[in-house]
Amino acid sequence: MSVTLHTGSFLHAPRGEAEGMALAALAVEAGRIVAFDSQAKLSERYPEALCIAHPGLIVPGFVDAHVHFPQLAMAGAHGESLLDWLDRYTFPAELEFANARHAQTRARQFVGMLRRAGTTNAMIFGVSFPKAMRALFETLNEAGMGGATGLVWMNQEGPDGLLSSTEECRAASEALLSEFCSVGSLRYAVLPRFVPSCSPKMLQAAGDFLQAHPDLLLQSHLSESLDEVKWVQQLYPKATDYTDVYEQFGLLGRRSSYAHGIHLSDKELQRLSATKTRLVHCPSANLYLGSGLFDYRRAKSAGVEVALGSDVGAGTSLCLLDVLRDFYGVQMVQGNRLSVGEMLHLATQAGADLLGMTDETGSFEPGKRADFVALRPKWDDLFAARWAQCSSMEEQFFAAAMLGGTSAIASTTIAGQTTVHPG
Repeated sequence: MSVTLHTGSFLHAPRGEAEGMALAALAVEAGRIVAFDSQAKLSERYPEALCIAHPGLIVPGFVDAHVHFPQLAMAGAHGESLLDWLDRYTFPAELEFANARHAQTRARQFVGMLRRAGTTNAMIFGVSFPKAMRALFETLNEAGMGGATGLVWMNQEGPDGLLSSTEECRAASEALLSEFCSVGSLRYAVLPRFVPSCSPKMLQAAGDFLQAHPDLLLQSHLSESLDEVKWVQQLYPKATDYTDVYEQFGLLGRRSSYAHGIHLSDKELQRLSATKTRLVHCPSANLYLGSGLFDYRRAKSAGVEVALGSDVGAGTSLCLLDVLRDFYGVQMVQGNRLSVGEMLHLATQAGADLLGMTDETGSFEPGKRADFVALRPKWDDLFAARWAQCSSMEEQFFAAAMLGGTSAIASTTIAGQTTVHPG
């Protein structure tokens, strides 16, 4: 295989602090980074390499740690509270995926939109239909995209068309796992929707399935709204709290993550920290549904690792730049000051860590997949005006997050394959 040199200005945050290099290059071979150094040094080292110059600022590909595959069409619908939202928008949208042709079309659209948004890897909440999930796995593999997804488990508190028995969910998950997760960069994720959607038998089966397969991941939802928390208390009156319900069924641990976690007690945060269970903050969705304000500093002080998710369809953008803008505002209003390095880390390496891809993606370290995006402004917008005044790569990235969004993504490179975006 021949080496390709991707040149430009690079910024990453593998350890939570921004690290930049101007006039630099990535040497890429067979979809992986073989060297990261100055352009002069790598041009001398690889004199025969094809050189591709990228405009603006190059950062690692974004890792969306919580996004819903079947909810594209409902994004931006008139807001409701979480539980009303499920009944009015979420369940009807997901029922349409019983149609295999519809699911295949949406899978191509979904993966294409992720790429356009600069997402190169993701934890994807699936849907209840095995044929739809096959379409998603096939499309992800074709795109070379990494991450994890799986069948949604639910057997109660939803329309009949979305409900499956515990035995059906386990059998379908076994089949999808064996068919799609032995090659490429995809892992299987066990996805019980949330406590009210699953009987105790199903939650226990999900825990057993997780333990039976050491390479699996698990994701669900936790303490997104106060009404949800009260509902779980009514369903499990003997449980200490919401987190305790998941722990009873063996669903906490270093391979488990939970979206939201807004309304958690100190004790719950301590249990998540002790078990190495991660949280995924979804600020855009939390604001949109009025669910509450997640306190990032409080979670981190308790020792809980946090990643960032778009949570489309309650979220209003697949681009983690937009999500970072909302994250910044949510934290600032609570008095939490953030560095650019922290923000970049959350959108890249933190998500890679959650996916078990720490050594695979999230930064420019040699040996990792060549997953990155190039950011640049258009010539006639507010982002361009700010960009022209930036004196550092950190300022450029922050401007892209506050003012750029999807339009700031000039190109997306996944495992060394670059897609240039119009505009």
